[in-house]
Amino acid sequence: MFLANDPWVGAAHQQDVMLICPVFHEGELFCWVTNCLHQYDIGGITPSSFCLAAESAYEEGILLPPVKIIENGEIRRDIEELYLRASRKPEAVALDFRAQLAGNNTAKARVEALLKRYGADVVKAVMRKILNDGELAFKEKMKRLPDGKWRDRTYVECCRPGDRRSHRVMLSLEKKGHHLIFRNEGTAEQDGAMNATYSGWRGSIMVALNQLLCWDQYFAIGGALRHVSFDATPGTMNCANFPASVSTAPVQAMEISLYPTYNVLSKMIFSDTKMREDIMCIGGTSQWPATIFRGTDQWGDPFGYLLVDPIGGAIG
Repeated sequence: MFLANDPWVGAAHQQDVMLICPVFHEGELFCWVTNCLHQYDIGGITPSSFCLAAESAYEEGILLPPVKIIENGEIRRDIEELYLRASRKPEAVALDFRAQLAGNNTAKARVEALLKRYGADVVKAVMRKILNDGELAFKEKMKRLPDGKWRDRTYVECCRPGDRRSHRVMLSLEKKGHHLIFRNEGTAEQDGAMNATYSGWRGSIMVALNQLLCWDQYFAIGGALRHVSFDATPGTMNCANFPASVSTAPVQAMEISLYPTYNVLSKMIFSDTKMREDIMCIGGTSQWPATIFRGTDQWGDPFGYLLVDPIGGAIG
């Protein structure tokens, strides 16, 4: 298995650590299973690694491109020790890592059970059918909607302590036939500690696409994405170039990128009297609710954590 948390590879921010596991069948790669878990602390200038005053990614803790951490079924202790060394709470991160490992092992075992029961050809065919059905359903919806262009603009304040400026976020949506093109041209330049990478911006858009257009396809968005393009402007706050500070991305640039996505999609969908029934409020993602608690543990050390159970909100 491979461990990774580099936002320029695919993580939302450094704390969202991915564990990526290949599944082999008869000596060949069949598929991948993976999970992503927000970690307690992976280093940086601020405890919890939400580094509000960071000026670059170098101040935000460890950055790991995909590195093999499980080999021949065993944890590579040298890689694990390197990973944990950056954390203020290595014991908590070590437990989270093992939870991720157990999750991947369970998912892998269930895929292998399906392969044993139905055979690789059948399982792969079902996977492809889910994606193909999602693509067809998406194209049918696109047939009901007119071609056109829609735009939305919003703002975020304070990119670092002491900053009193407003920073613009722009999003445009263009529909051509059954193809959608998203652009962020006109968005403010990357600055301070509020940025996100391309994968964060793309992921934010995918959230709204899933909820508004793919909810009837088990949220399997891969088929629809065959007809969606993301034309990002590099160097902007939601498509920041390395080494921009991105540790706050999910609650800053990604969050603020989600709102205009709902708006431009809703404007497009509203033209159809039936599909407009699917338009929904942002729900739990609108400055998402969370419970934050802190105290002293049994060893006399301070601790704090974020309980995000309320984040579902109206999403369901």
